[in-house]
Amino acid sequence: MDIKNDLNHFFEYTSYQNAYGLLYSQKTGKQVAFLKSMLDTLPKESKILDLCCGNGRHLFSIRRLGFDVIGIDSHYETVAKVKETDPAANIMFW
Repeated sequence: MDIKNDLNHFFEYTSYQNAYGLLYSQKTGKQVAFLKSMLDTLPKESKILDLCCGNGRHLFSIRRLGFDVIGIDSHYETVAKVKETDPAANIMFW
């Protein structure tokens, strides 16, 4: 195990996630409005799968619309951050 390499990866990824959130958060509203127009054709009890859900910006927005959303992401740090933000979020590391 290379602790120095693991820590560097963690801090690089954490910085990337913070930058990603700042860069793309402005677009979330328009993207969710588009998704809502598509999701409005589904029954509210539908389950929505958010693959590569990242920091959960779409997952949280779609949940607020009343849908049951399941998020999956391949980055453990991101999944842990989303669960820290909202322990009730249905998100998993894969």
